[in-house]
Amino acid sequence: MRISATSPFFHEQRAGRNLSERKLTICIVGCGAIGANLAETLARMGLPQMRLIDCDRVETRNLSTQPFWRSDVGQLKARALARLVYRAAQCRAEAITERLTKANAAKLLKGSDLVVDCLDNSASRRAVQIAVRELKIPCLHVGFSGDSYGEVIWDECYKVPDDSHIFDPCDYAFTRPLMHLLVGVAAETIVRFLLQGERLNWTVTLSDLKILPLPKC
Repeated sequence: MRISATSPFFHEQRAGRNLSERKLTICIVGCGAIGANLAETLARMGLPQMRLIDCDRVETRNLSTQPFWRSDVGQLKARALARLVYRAAQCRAEAITERLTKANAAKLLKGSDLVVDCLDNSASRRAVQIAVRELKIPCLHVGFSGDSYGEVIWDECYKVPDDSHIFDPCDYAFTRPLMHLLVGVAAETIVRFLLQGERLNWTVTLSDLKILPLPKC
């Protein structure tokens, strides 16, 4: 492959990681702190298309950890993010603004080559898990807890956590450094899967700045 210094993906292509040739549909479910930043990262790495699922709207409190602008406040996140990744790298994103539930998960995820679960509640995560197993679609789960601990885990090793005691899923301590650590690990995990077929699982802790592999399940 001939590499052009004028390509927006010059550095990725120079490293032998040309995602622009991967005509696959990556479906990101949840366009909050993890999902929105992950979508932008993958677009800037050259991913040509993706699917975005989120029914929420951008709030002012989102601006500290999510890649939206003040002008996006009040807009539907999936649509605002689809515009962002196209402006950034001409990545074409299908924006789905429905709430994913157990009843519609299979319909919304069907046709995806990879599903990335970046949701913030166990009920929706469980709906995703049931659907991807039924559809036989590879799925990566990315999430974190209030004690600055994060996970990047493939579905075959993933157990949906119990969050029945949490009343507001947005009432957590979350910072940009933890978000960037998780998104970086998730993006690298996805790229290695797309290019080499590897399925690696990781834990991330902010307090000691550790990224550790998990043993195979």
